[in-house]
Amino acid sequence: MKTENLESLQKNLKYLGFGELANEALKSELSTGKESFKIDLNIKPVSPDLKEDQSVKYSLAFTKSKTADHYYLNSYTAQLTGNDIKDQKEQNFSLHNGNGITSKEAFNLLAGRAVNKDIINKADENVNVWIKLNTAEGGPDKNYYNKNYGFDLNKVVDNLNAKFTENFTRESVIKSLEKGNLQSVFVKNDSLPEQVYIAANPQYKKLDIFDKDLKPVFIKVENLNTNQKPWEGGENAEKKTGVSR
Repeated sequence: MKTENLESLQKNLKYLGFGELANEALKSELSTGKESFKIDLNIKPVSPDLKEDQSVKYSLAFTKSKTADHYYLNSYTAQLTGNDIKDQKEQNFSLHNGNGITSKEAFNLLAGRAVNKDIINKADENVNVWIKLNTAEGGPDKNYYNKNYGFDLNKVVDNLNAKFTENFTRESVIKSLEKGNLQSVFVKNDSLPEQVYIAANPQYKKLDIFDKDLKPVFIKVENLNTNQKPWEGGENAEKKTGVSR
């Protein structure tokens, strides 16, 4: 087992939000010399919409290079579990050099929200897109909304008229929404409760808004054009990470 390989994989895991939870198991598995192995983790993400009985099971897939004594973290599967079968969802996420959708972003996607991410497409171009899981039967597993689709997160946040402070800045809210989080904010708006939860909705070019009990709050949106089609297709749009390196 090469120390450099172990440390590199541990850095990948830390970036993805798994911290040191898999470090001991990883060290043990690397010493076996297997062609491939998986490490399972069970985590309860911090989110206001996570039910008490819910958690996320992550299955991390490691593969040994066909040409060198080196292992890669190529993908992981995230499974949202709970007592209600309707809450149970699963999705595989490919990684590129150990980077990609983080563990918290995976939960947010499974929860039905969108995540903003830089990805490498099949033309080897680095592009920024909003990603949302596609729940329609028979379609691609993900929908992608690039900048040409016309969703402006900064604009819809500004229209909300939220209360920002030195310790609770507009920039921190934007970053949180880009990660797919359900973000709590206080607003100065007579048509909304003072405290609401918000999430980015690139498909409809707006924010999803909920009250403190997570019940939807509906406001009228003028001049909304949702006839445009997203840049779609997990296979066509996003480059898959290979296992032969």
